[in-house]
Amino acid sequence: MKKTLLLLISIALVPILAQAQSQWTPQGVFPEGDTLSGSNHGIAVDGEGKIWIADFYATGALRSDSTISVVDVSVFNPDGSEVDWSPVQQATVGETSHIFVQGRGIRTGPDGDILYADGSTLILLDHTNGDGKAIVTPETGSSLTAPAVDGSGNVYIGGVVGGNIIKYDPTLSTREVVVEGINAIGRTMEVSEDGNTLYIPRFTANTMYIYERANALVPYPSEPDSVLQNSDIESIAIHPTNGQVWVSAANYLRPAEEVLAEYTPNVWYGYNPETWERVDSVAWDFYGEDPFGPDPEYLPSDQVPRGIAFSNDGSAIFIGSFRNSGAAFPPVQYFTSVSTSVDAPLEQPEGYTLEQNYPNPFNPTTNIEFSLGQSGATTLKVYDISGREVASILSGQRLNAGSHTYTFDASSLSSGIYFYRMTSSGVQITRKMTLLK
Repeated sequence: MKKTLLLLISIALVPILAQAQSQWTPQGVFPEGDTLSGSNHGIAVDGEGKIWIADFYATGALRSDSTISVVDVSVFNPDGSEVDWSPVQQATVGETSHIFVQGRGIRTGPDGDILYADGSTLILLDHTNGDGKAIVTPETGSSLTAPAVDGSGNVYIGGVVGGNIIKYDPTLSTREVVVEGINAIGRTMEVSEDGNTLYIPRFTANTMYIYERANALVPYPSEPDSVLQNSDIESIAIHPTNGQVWVSAANYLRPAEEVLAEYTPNVWYGYNPETWERVDSVAWDFYGEDPFGPDPEYLPSDQVPRGIAFSNDGSAIFIGSFRNSGAAFPPVQYFTSVSTSVDAPLEQPEGYTLEQNYPNPFNPTTNIEFSLGQSGATTLKVYDISGREVASILSGQRLNAGSHTYTFDASSLSSGIYFYRMTSSGVQITRKMTLLK
């Protein structure tokens, strides 16, 4: 795989990106040394920060009966190690049992659990052990899109081939049709935190429909607005802290001359949902030494962007591509961004600094030095790439103004990328460090 990943698209191709502020750092394949099939059809990060990667094809073998082919939903800790109960291959709730046969999409659900769409069946999975909590058939008239979840835990889902949008309560026990008769084909959808705006991409209509209501007491409109014309959106997610709507707007299944003027294939764009100004982006690193050459090992058209998820604090983004045909490839790549995990302004108040840890990379100890402009309660915490706190060096102790140095011992942690954050007197600064064992 190429070592360099283009985070910003050429101004000559996409002039609007002159306003983008992408500060994502590519970290490569997730998990490292990945052996997944390359047919990704969705990614989700659960309430504990674990990363769930859903396949599309039934290429796995059921653990209890190897003669039965199943879809594997693989689950990884933030450090890339697979949990001992992964892959999840079936769910049983009461007398109802469902073996996974066709992965349609996955999303973080109520209480940090996981919603998985398999064929025409929607399943709620316990994020702590992979067990089933609810199984329903939404009856959309076709196989399902990826689900969406609002801030109250209500679940929304539609059919790939048009049809209705169905709303469930957080336990999947009540069902309501909230939008009828959507046209065209689409694989995914999203919903705003307040549940009043539905984002429904339809790639055969080359647009994204928006159904927006004034409040929860009124219905969604029968006729939607439409944005992102000429797009082929097959994955969508809302950033958990800044509310940006991220989509993969194009792929190489469509003739390149039709899309390059507006969108670049296999680039996920972040949009301001109020203005639909493009404000950020990350790009897939195509596999092969010369993917656009005369005889590529992996065709760009075989790498279709169908997965996106953010860590819970928004400091990491996971993107996935579907293997349309050809040789298998690692289906998930990820990026980290200090900027999305920092609440401080670009120019810190005088006297406040957080230095790069030394040594870096380190094993297992490193020194962290910072300066305070005035005395105050101070915290110094360490996070993994999913945003999960893994260590607290300082927990609100009052420190004097001036320089301070603390030694961090990572003996209990696995190799990987970590972030350390200093907070004091309303100032917050974050840096990245690398543990190599």
